Amino acid sequence: LSVYFQDITERKRAEQALPESSRRLENILESISDIFYAVDREWHFTYINERALRRFQRVKGEEITREELLGKSVWEVFPETVGSAVYQKYHEALREQEPAQLEVCSPYFPDEWFVMHIYPSEEGLSIYHRDITGRKRAEERLKMTEEKYRSLFENAVEGIFQTTLDGRLLTANSALACIAGYESAEELIANVSDLSRQIYASPEDRVEFVRQVRQHGAVTDFEHLACRKDGTLTWVSTSARAIRH
Repeated sequence: LSVYFQDITERKRAEQALPESSRRLENILESISDIFYAVDREWHFTYINERALRRFQRVKGEEITREELLGKSVWEVFPETVGSAVYQKYHEALREQEPAQLEVCSPYFPDEWFVMHIYPSEEGLSIYHRDITGRKRAEERLKMTEEKYRSLFENAVEGIFQTTLDGRLLTANSALACIAGYESAEELIANVSDLSRQIYASPEDRVEFVRQVRQHGAVTDFEHLACRKDGTLTWVSTSARAIRH
């Protein structure tokens, strides 16, 4: 009888550690706030976390179980997504074996937005959905505010502008261009590089205006003579507030 012994301690430790590692990973995936699921190369669900399950139940309108979903094709469960941007991006990521990202408005709940992170492997795809509805709504509110401001800015009868303290125009509206005798705000900004020399009839008035802005942070009804494009003079009253960064 010949007997041969081989030390397999490390292998056994690795085998014992594997289930524990899998449990830790599953605990992480179940505790994250993102929707997470995985599919194999045939598009069958191989993992669905609790948030994904609740989302799928909401979309389907029924208390579908995780066991009912696992093993089914994502396109069988959600046939309406076939051919969509999501469908195309999934196939592209799996084909190219390159991570992908996509921001999408939910086709089921049009007021909800998600960013999708798609990670391919030889086994299939791992997909995270993060709810960005709050960010999208904030962006929309900001856009509406900017559009409202832009409308007020462009349609105001008073000349409105932004300038650096050294006299360079940053923005100007059509009313200011008209007061200064220019055809448009674009022409005004392109041709006026120094307010103290080109707009203020007396550069000393500009110096005093800037001094007051520096000292008080704002100036109201500062009256001075202004030069128009054709060289004629006109009285104007200027109010301003400093913008500090």
